[in-house]
Amino acid sequence: MAKKKKKPQFKAPEGEFERLSEVNSVQIPLACEDGKLPLDIGIELPDGRMQALVKRGESIPFWHSEVYSTAIAYQTAVEAHFLIGNRPLAKDNKTLGRIRLRDIRWSNQGIPMIDMLVGMDAQGMLSLGSNNLDRKKDKGAVMEQSGPIDTDEVNALLADAQAHEEEDEEWRAYLKETDDARVFINELADIYVVAKKKMGFAQKYAHNKVVNRVCKALNSPVKKMDEKSIAQFREDMETLRTNLPKLHQLRASVMSWYR
Repeated sequence: MAKKKKKPQFKAPEGEFERLSEVNSVQIPLACEDGKLPLDIGIELPDGRMQALVKRGESIPFWHSEVYSTAIAYQTAVEAHFLIGNRPLAKDNKTLGRIRLRDIRWSNQGIPMIDMLVGMDAQGMLSLGSNNLDRKKDKGAVMEQSGPIDTDEVNALLADAQAHEEEDEEWRAYLKETDDARVFINELADIYVVAKKKMGFAQKYAHNKVVNRVCKALNSPVKKMDEKSIAQFREDMETLRTNLPKLHQLRASVMSWYR
C-alpha cells in the first residue's frame, strides 16, 4: 500500500496551520509570476459584496487570519464563501471555495467568533480555511472547491475587472454610501426617539415611511438593487438629511422640559 501524500503546507505562525482540519480547509494552486498576489482574495458578506482578506500585490509567502461573527441572531450554521478577483460584488468574482460550519454558538448576532484563514506558500499553493473558535472541534464541510488557477485564468480575471472599471467604481461609491447610511440611521434613531414627542401623527408617519424604505434598501442584497432602487435610496437619504436640523430643534425643545 502506497503512503498517503500529505497536503501541501507552508510554514505559518506556530500552531496556526494546525487549526485547519480536513473538513474546513481547501488548497488550490494559484499562478503568481512575480512573487506577488495578482488578485484580491476575500469572502462574500451578507449584502453581496466581496470584502478582501488579502489585497493584490501582497508578497508571497503570506498568512492572514481575521475573525468574523454572525449577521443574524441565533444562527446555527454559517457558510464562508471565498473568492478571488478585483471587482466589488461577489457575483462578479471567481469562487475559490465554500466552507460550511455547523454548531455555531447559540447567541445574539456579533458574539460567535469565526476565524477566516488565508495563506500561500512560496510554491503557489493557496490555503483557505474557516474555524469556529467557540468550539474545540469544528463541525464543517467543504461544499465547493475550485480547481487550479493558471496564468490564463488570472489574466482573464484582470481583464474582466479592467473592462468593468467604470461600472465597478459606481458600485464602490454606492457601497460607501450604504456604510455611511447605516451610521446615519443609527444616529437618527437616537434623535427621533426624543423629537417624536413634539411631532404630529402625519409627521411621524412620513418620517418612518422614508426610514423604512432606507432600511429595506440597506438590508437588500446589492445584486438585487437596480438603478431605480438606488435612485430612490439616494432621494430618501437626502430627505432625511434635509429634515435633520428640524429634528434637532424638536429634540432640543423636548429636552428643555427637563431642565
